[in-house]
Amino acid sequence: MKEILHSPYKKFFLFGLLCIAISSWFSMGYQQMDEHFMILEFSNYRLGLAPQNTIPWEYTEKIRPSLQPTIAHSVFQAFHAIGIHSPFFHVFVLRLLGGLLAWFVSCKIALRFAAIIIDETVRKWWIMAVSCLWFMPYLSVRFSSENFAGFTLMAGLLVVPGIFKRGKIIATNAQWFLSGLLLASALVTRTTSCALIR
Repeated sequence: MKEILHSPYKKFFLFGLLCIAISSWFSMGYQQMDEHFMILEFSNYRLGLAPQNTIPWEYTEKIRPSLQPTIAHSVFQAFHAIGIHSPFFHVFVLRLLGGLLAWFVSCKIALRFAAIIIDETVRKWWIMAVSCLWFMPYLSVRFSSENFAGFTLMAGLLVVPGIFKRGKIIATNAQWFLSGLLLASALVTRTTSCALIR
């Protein structure tokens, strides 16, 4: 985070963060039906807010990823515990969390590749494109399995270059663990069963 905030391009990154926050608040509905019916509805069912006959068949067949419904369920439970019952606010928080992850990973990618761009003008356009591209805030805040898997995959890969230096492995156990956790999250989000949320 320090690298982003002390970067000479921090105004672009902060503008991108503002766009993420605004998109999180004003986004409505879902981009794809899976985002609602395969994540939020599974969570609502676990909370007793959705009847079983409205749950898609994928739930009983245990063929959908369970990591994101578990995250959503935990967020919903936490807000119910403190007396905030608005589903609109709950979904806003999920969108904001997903958007913050997307923003952080995008900023790190922009800085990583900016280091190899020689021309300053091209570097500035690269940073602006990654952090402020018009459709990115809208897409980044979608709490979909595709987004979550993509950004955790990229985050896991960003840890890898820090593991090697001049052909020698210099990784700490924490780096190995973080990289493995992020890469596993990307895989689990897309392929595991719903057994964890039953």
